[in-house]
Amino acid sequence: MIKTEAKTSDYVVKAETTISPERIAYVICAGVEGGINYWATDFLLKQDATVTLANGVTRGKRPDGNDPWYVDPALYGGDDFMIEINQIEEHVTGAGTKLAITKADIQQALQIMADKYPWHWNNIVTENEDSETGDVLIQLAAFKEIVYG
Repeated sequence: MIKTEAKTSDYVVKAETTISPERIAYVICAGVEGGINYWATDFLLKQDATVTLANGVTRGKRPDGNDPWYVDPALYGGDDFMIEINQIEEHVTGAGTKLAITKADIQQALQIMADKYPWHWNNIVTENEDSETGDVLIQLAAFKEIVYG
């Protein structure tokens, strides 16, 4: 067998995309309300939900009082939130474990998604997310990989 040198290099494309806290809220909402319930329960805000942000919005409480806290974009725009999830799937190591998600975890999850799961990433960027996209984002934030698939 004769080895040959590559004559061309791969093309590497790195693009920067900004995702708003509102987009994160929509994707998380899709995951919580229809995507993660087969492996997780207790999606809980582990911060003082009465903290008022600089813009006058009370974190975790929508002005109309009707939406659940996890759809509030003001929450995801903050730097200090923590969400706790209880992993319940009994067929996977770690069942019963409480997992924490922070803004840094969501940032890392978005990068993992862009790098390894471009079809899910594209769904976020094109505003075409569904419960599966939300499930994947939450799993990547919690585990840094897709555990439940």
